[in-house]
Amino acid sequence: MSSSTSNPSAADFPTRTQVAVLGDGLAAWALADALEDAGRDAVLLCEATEVESASPSLGVARLGPSMHLARLAAGHGEARAAACVRAGLVNREQLFHITADRDVPVRRCGTLRFASDGDEAAEMQRSVRLLQQLDRPADFGDVRTFVDDAPSRFTHAALHPDDACVDVDALVRAMAQRNRSHVRVVHGCRVRRIDDEDGVGLQTAHGLLCAEVVVVAAETLLARLVSFCRFKIVALRTQALSAVATRDAVLPVDPRGPAAAPPAWSAVHGYENWLQEVDDRQRVQVSGSRDLPVQKELGARRGTSPEVQALLEANLRDFARWRAHRVESRWSSLQGVSCDGLPLVGAVPGHARVLVCGGFGINDVGWAFVSARTITELLEHGRAEHDLVLSPRRFL
Repeated sequence: MSSSTSNPSAADFPTRTQVAVLGDGLAAWALADALEDAGRDAVLLCEATEVESASPSLGVARLGPSMHLARLAAGHGEARAAACVRAGLVNREQLFHITADRDVPVRRCGTLRFASDGDEAAEMQRSVRLLQQLDRPADFGDVRTFVDDAPSRFTHAALHPDDACVDVDALVRAMAQRNRSHVRVVHGCRVRRIDDEDGVGLQTAHGLLCAEVVVVAAETLLARLVSFCRFKIVALRTQALSAVATRDAVLPVDPRGPAAAPPAWSAVHGYENWLQEVDDRQRVQVSGSRDLPVQKELGARRGTSPEVQALLEANLRDFARWRAHRVESRWSSLQGVSCDGLPLVGAVPGHARVLVCGGFGINDVGWAFVSARTITELLEHGRAEHDLVLSPRRFL
């Protein structure tokens, strides 16, 4: 099969393939890699006309769930929580391998999580204990032990050294440039409908593509094309801004050294996020779907809103080190949030030829690679090594 990337006319649009993958983001490109390595003929259909990452994560790869591990254990049991941590470790090693192979910088820097009330602090402390029981490094304490200029609204913090940061745009561009002999990439192709009868038929603007199996790996497509996901996943707009230092900006000098506080921080159960860059401009990115009525951020729409951007700026100025920074850009992306905080990976119940790979929330970098590997294992062997496979019992 051709390895070319194209925007085909109806005349040269592919009509048959073993596997069709739908998506534009990191999970779709991870699947293209995994299918190529497995020697599976596949077509990757991208709605976008050019390569884009559309990542809500700021490039932070969290180990396991983006929520607190204790909350996951409370809902699904400690065995499932431990399985997610193990899968996260596999994902991290794959991330390190892929970034090294493609010369994309990755920071093995860890993250900090801030707690703003007693309940969140207690949940955070339980999560740290669970990680320590799994022989993973983690620490918990007073917030000013970790960040000297932390706002007074934060009381405690947890350090997660296993987490990492990567430039997702650079990573996706590098993955898209891989020369593949088994996977053809088609840009600018919107899928209108999936017909799952004898095989799978994908109705597109370019024509019909017949596949043995289809994998839906785009958050915005899960609810639109897979009826099972309509009440299992919510499309949520995440807004962000980027700010750079001005002449008046002075970063505090920490006597413990530059490694004392990781550059990636989150708070309020992941609703507030900061990422510091290490370049000369002392850039910082702030993201989140803020404390507003939830309907203001629901739905598959792009763009920014004044209300959310004002709250993001308030989060930026909350830290003394960034009060003199100047906002240089604003943007938004879409995340798919599953109803139970776990990714949706595997065959849709009752539809063995339709698989889904998404629902990562803000942890797409932390889930994409192991999820793609899980999908490939299901296609090759009918089972997977990691306990990520979609189970209808999760949703009853």
